[in-house]
Amino acid sequence: MNPGSRISFDNTENAFAYKSDKSLKKAQFLFASMGYSALVQIGTRITPWAIKIGLPVKGLIRATLFEQFVGGETLQGNRPSS
Repeated sequence: MNPGSRISFDNTENAFAYKSDKSLKKAQFLFASMGYSALVQIGTRITPWAIKIGLPVKGLIRATLFEQFVGGETLQGNRPSS
């Protein structure tokens, strides 16, 4: 990035141009789901229990929350999702 250039968050088309339609729809669904406080409360209580007893929820977490909010598990895995 040019040190003199100014970052603008006004143009969302430009800001999310690297994302696929599928990725944007997935993110929209995730954020819309997080708007339901009851769903979030239930999820935050049940998820640790589900992991503790060995239910196969880690893949679901990795494919949703982890993919949206975490860059990667290692420095080499830190990449933008498409």
